[in-house]
Amino acid sequence: MSASSIVLQPNERWAASHDPFLTPSQQQAKAGYERLRAEANRRGWVPASICSAHPFGWPITGPVHQVDIRVPAVALDSDAWLAAPKVKLSSGAEIPYVQYVFPQWKPLQQKYLLGQLDFEEVNDSGHIWPLEQAEDGVKQNSLGADRGGVFCYEGTHAPCSEPKTMKAELAQFEEAHRVQMTYYAGWYEKASDAYMGRNTTNSWKDLIGKGKYHRWIAMYLFRLGAIRELPAWYQEISQVGAKAQRKCGQCGHNLEPTAIICMPKQCGWVADPYRAFDELHIDADTPGAKLAAKRLAPAELTALIKSGRLSQEQVEDWGILSHVEAKGRAKPKPE
Repeated sequence: MSASSIVLQPNERWAASHDPFLTPSQQQAKAGYERLRAEANRRGWVPASICSAHPFGWPITGPVHQVDIRVPAVALDSDAWLAAPKVKLSSGAEIPYVQYVFPQWKPLQQKYLLGQLDFEEVNDSGHIWPLEQAEDGVKQNSLGADRGGVFCYEGTHAPCSEPKTMKAELAQFEEAHRVQMTYYAGWYEKASDAYMGRNTTNSWKDLIGKGKYHRWIAMYLFRLGAIRELPAWYQEISQVGAKAQRKCGQCGHNLEPTAIICMPKQCGWVADPYRAFDELHIDADTPGAKLAAKRLAPAELTALIKSGRLSQEQVEDWGILSHVEAKGRAKPKPE
């Protein structure tokens, strides 16, 4: 019977040192580590990979891992989504993914007591191989709920890229993505129901107070084509102590702090006229360009004319030069 259990994971740099003043227990741990390293070098080991299709990062922690790890997220902006590596499922859908590699084994040294009356101290040690670390990460992904979207395999190659393992990895990817989509569908439905009742219950406030899951999931489903357009609740953000949310001047939707043009439902309102012209999101021929130009500050209009984004003739033809100049005139100070 085990009365207690302590997991020790000595740092490799410390374990490899030659400090003559180590305590007996430290010397024993160091010697145990050296045996583990010699055995690992003799046997050899294979790195392992975690493959994630989630649009959010998630942590891996605990006694199996000497340092906390964070698996990155699948990027959701349009350019990154198009450029991301993808796996083509048997359905024909191409699913983007991120890959995290565990290259190294980890030492696991345990000291525990056996017995009920006369306890005996037992020292044991072993290896945590890369695949075991990856498998633990997969388990941690679904601790709170079976959200799928993640699987692991031996090797550093891209998933489904090796002929010998392609079939097995594709089967794992398809099952992980099936569970992921089931989980996301449930979240989407829960968010939609909560939003409908936001004026009568606290369900919506409680839901979005947990972070941006609803936004990540909605955009992910939109990028995959599982929904035709982003829902009305996509722009809703809850941040305690945050500044007032930017609003679209045309449709009223919330805007991201860096938004240049309002996107939901093809609204197209220009939120930041200067950047819109300067970064070529719009030009003089774009519908609504005249209205956007009227909201430019005098210095911004001058800069756009100097850079060639707008021409002097164009702004004069629009009749906005005097309008913008009038905005820039300072009011006379009272005597």
